Amino acid sequence: MKGKSILALLAGAAAGLTLGVLFAPDKGEKTRKRLANLKKTITENSEDIREEAKARIMGQLDKIESRIKENTDGAAPVKKAKAPARKTAKKTTKSPKKTSEE
Repeated sequence: MKGKSILALLAGAAAGLTLGVLFAPDKGEKTRKRLANLKKTITENSEDIREEAKARIMGQLDKIESRIKENTDGAAPVKKAKAPARKTAKKTTKSPKKTSEE
C-alpha cells in the first residue's frame, strides 16, 4: 500500500510539473531543457521505486519460503487426492416404434 502511495505521489508531481512547465511563459528552448531534465528525474525515480519494490517482494518471498519449510520439516509428504471419476450418462435414443400399419 505504501509503494502505491509513493507512486501516486510521484505521478501527480510529474503531471503537475509537466503542466507547469508547459504553461510557463518561457522560451521554447528553455522549456525543452526543463522537460528533458524532468524526464530524466522521473526515469531515475521510477527505477529506484522499481528496485525497492523488487527488493521488498523478494524479501517477502524469502519469509514465506522459510515459514513453509519450518511448517513442513518432518511432516509426511502430502498425498495428492485422486480426482473423482466423472460419470457420463449413456445417451439413449429411442427410435419410434414401428407399427405394422406403416
